[in-house]
Amino acid sequence: MEFNSSKGYRTIQTKTKDWLRVFDFKSHGTNTVYRLKHEALQFLNFQKGVGHLSGQMTVNIVVKGIFTPGCGFETLQPGGRIGNFIPGLKDKWWPCDSPDMTADSVNDIIKILESSVIPFYEKFGSTESILSIATEQKFSFLWENPLTFIDKGFFYLYLKKYEEALSIFESRQPSRVPKFKTIKNLFDQKQFEAIDRILIENTLFNTRKLKI
Repeated sequence: MEFNSSKGYRTIQTKTKDWLRVFDFKSHGTNTVYRLKHEALQFLNFQKGVGHLSGQMTVNIVVKGIFTPGCGFETLQPGGRIGNFIPGLKDKWWPCDSPDMTADSVNDIIKILESSVIPFYEKFGSTESILSIATEQKFSFLWENPLTFIDKGFFYLYLKKYEEALSIFESRQPSRVPKFKTIKNLFDQKQFEAIDRILIENTLFNTRKLKI
């Protein structure tokens, strides 16, 4: 069978998925692999190019708090292209239309995953690291979508930084935040454990919905 970009794309997917299994990533559908670790849904989405990017592919890197309302695979935010983890780049596509170029692409992608993406995901096990992800310029690509302020606010709630979370919500569109009025009232009454229970309820709902 003649080699083409579709075969190269599938080869990159297969070999990358096989490598990621060591880190407990599982397949979700055809184009996504995920794991649930440190209360975060961490997933990679493979994307084949079209139009002038035909014959190439890229990877989207996504992370969502499992305690955030609406956590799921439907959107790729908070997240961004894997190119954000390469110094000097933002968007990076790899060729997949010949055996040699596909093999080189596999090696290059795995190298970036090992040196940058996996360590990034591991940061969610540390309060200080989550705060750095929420505030440092090098991670600002995660929050470029206007609605990711909700995700960021819920990460602050998860860290029990309630005042900072409310500040994030109130500085944007609090009407878009599920249960905002309830959370605000509980904060005013200093019922912080009740706020924590909202996140626990979200976690239980999302894990059942996603079957993970």
